[in-house]
Amino acid sequence: HQNGTEMNKPQISEMLRKMMSAGGADMGNRRCLYENDDILVVHSVNDYPDGTREAVLASYSLLDGKITRLETGATPLAK
Repeated sequence: HQNGTEMNKPQISEMLRKMMSAGGADMGNRRCLYENDDILVVHSVNDYPDGTREAVLASYSLLDGKITRLETGATPLAK
């Protein structure tokens, strides 16, 4: 989300595995901002093992109750 990179499902899964095993990122309390049959919008403030902190907004596209696409945007925060 920081550099416009696109990833497929296996790449995202691997990234999350590495992130969680690297000392345990704190993904913060997730808040559902909006949801219907087509979209889910979630916000959280995340703390990462490297000491960085971000406010993250995630938009999940839904089809038949399943996530088909995820887009995120992050704003760096001062610790």
